[in-house]
Amino acid sequence: MSKTTTKISQGILFLLGIFIFLLLFVLLVNYFVKTSVKGQIFDSVSAIPAREYAVVLGTARELKNSQEEFEYNPFYMNRLNAAKDLYDAKKVRKFLLTGSNEEIGYDESLDMQKDLVAMGLDSQLMVMDKAGLRTLDSIVRAKNVFGVDHYTIVSQRFHCERALFIANFYDIDAICYAAEDVNQSLTVRVREYLAKVWMMFDLLCNRQPKYPE
Repeated sequence: MSKTTTKISQGILFLLGIFIFLLLFVLLVNYFVKTSVKGQIFDSVSAIPAREYAVVLGTARELKNSQEEFEYNPFYMNRLNAAKDLYDAKKVRKFLLTGSNEEIGYDESLDMQKDLVAMGLDSQLMVMDKAGLRTLDSIVRAKNVFGVDHYTIVSQRFHCERALFIANFYDIDAICYAAEDVNQSLTVRVREYLAKVWMMFDLLCNRQPKYPE
């Protein structure tokens, strides 16, 4: 075997080793996050404790389908349905609707307010946080800006895990009601695995919301 071939083989083994290490690291972080918040996530309205506020985490109201046509995002609709279920069951009395509005014509919290009103809820029950640009921003601003530090998060289970971990890190008393999930593509699943790792770096580096006040 030539020296060139040997060097190539060593290089391939080195890259493979790095890949395996990173893969194991990502899996370990995700396992740690999932297990650390397991007892704080509820799937049943009857089982979840009552809280004054539900913090509904925003997402895009509409997405393009395979025909490049806009249609309702099922993640979004399921979160609103979950929020209404909590209110109807008297498990929450008010809502903090948090999401991004940095793009012109795009306002996640306002969209949620309009649709919840259309579902029969009173707009006076709702407070909007238009600077919830990321999950970290939404969770931290709920306490620091709106004075809400004892609440129920509303989102899908995979998102609840990340949100609750952030809340626990900042000593916020939060639980989560898991909205009905949606069949996720491999891309979405991989992105969430990486998002949990990125979240961990954010917390370790003490990254704060873009708009802290």
